[in-house]
Amino acid sequence: MPLPEGRAWLTGSTYGRADADARPRIEDHAANPERLRELLPQAAASLAPHFDDGSVRAWSGVRWASSDRRPLVGEVGDGLWVSTAMGSRGLTFAALCGEWIAARLHGEPRPLEARLAQAIDLVRSKAAHPAKRTGL
Repeated sequence: MPLPEGRAWLTGSTYGRADADARPRIEDHAANPERLRELLPQAAASLAPHFDDGSVRAWSGVRWASSDRRPLVGEVGDGLWVSTAMGSRGLTFAALCGEWIAARLHGEPRPLEARLAQAIDLVRSKAAHPAKRTGL
């Protein structure tokens, strides 16, 4: 990803339930190289010098998730549609949720059977809340 300082690789790794504090934490930042060593040893070895020299910077944010951890998709007002609350599953759900909205808007066959569509329908839940915290 291009940034003003040059190219960057961004990833989210920590995941705190019911935590909306978006400040980076030293303990989260310190846990990331260890988690990387467990999951991807070769990547960890390649990145170790950058962690050691302090060039890996911490960042954090909040992953919005619904109380049942499924996306909220639907019309919230006259012509205003949302696809939100995907938590850490955005790459998995974004295209499908977008297809669902497009099919509804254009009267096309829907890409989900009724039972699955109901599982992501906005009306099943009145509010999404910031249930997860993420950071590197």
